[in-house]
Amino acid sequence: MAGAFPNAAAFVTAARAAVAKLDSPGPRGRKRGRKPIIDRDAVLAAIWVVANSGMQWRILALLKSANWNTVVYHFLRWSRLGLWRQLALGLIVQWRTENGVGTEASVAVVDSRSVRSGPTCGERGIDGGKQIKGIKLSMLTDKFGLPMEFLVTTANVGDREGLRQMVAALKRDFPNVSVVLGDLGYEGVEFTAELARSELELKTMRCGDAKTRAFVPREIRWVVERIFGWLAQWRRLAICRERIIEHYVDFAWIAIASIVAARLSRPTITGYINDMA
Repeated sequence: MAGAFPNAAAFVTAARAAVAKLDSPGPRGRKRGRKPIIDRDAVLAAIWVVANSGMQWRILALLKSANWNTVVYHFLRWSRLGLWRQLALGLIVQWRTENGVGTEASVAVVDSRSVRSGPTCGERGIDGGKQIKGIKLSMLTDKFGLPMEFLVTTANVGDREGLRQMVAALKRDFPNVSVVLGDLGYEGVEFTAELARSELELKTMRCGDAKTRAFVPREIRWVVERIFGWLAQWRRLAICRERIIEHYVDFAWIAIASIVAARLSRPTITGYINDMA
């Protein structure tokens, strides 16, 4: 795996310690009874394959590395315990520390994207502006384009409502953030005043050409678009088919954890920080 899929190997290596810590016995030890030995590396690799390739869980039955029922069980269990978000945010803190930019962000960039969904998707809506039936993925990133929070809703939910739902998590996990940058979809006097009561300053700007409607990178606002570009390479995220749409966010965190883990595994290159900023 290390030779053919270096990103998968980096993800499994990074997740191994987090999983071992999560599955460690409590102070009273494990319950009595014999449990089968699970190859966690094989399970993590299978989850990575599903996220990257977009295959159905049952297709894993054709592979010999892990039983597909076992893989699904552990994915659901680790999702319920919040492993994927914790893993990705922990790797991001490690990346920021190694690059000397501090562990606390002071600026957040917000954006959202409507994603088409399949008929198996648990919840669906229609984005009237983009004519997309499916879900909407809202995201907050730091100035380097590394995610701080994801939120998935039906596609008919507005951009401002998505940001409103993420404010509580933003203030809890990133208390030093005081400025939020967004496009004109978040503009509004009442909404700006609402964020100001949460000690957040909202700054909006046009991020595209008014005539051609082409995207124009401005200041650091463009970094959130790059993240959407990275996520577009993960086929499980191209179309949402999750019966529980929150699992779509879990796959997004898995993708981010894999991307950051791969960058941490590479030798430090002079000027690398400038490529991320």
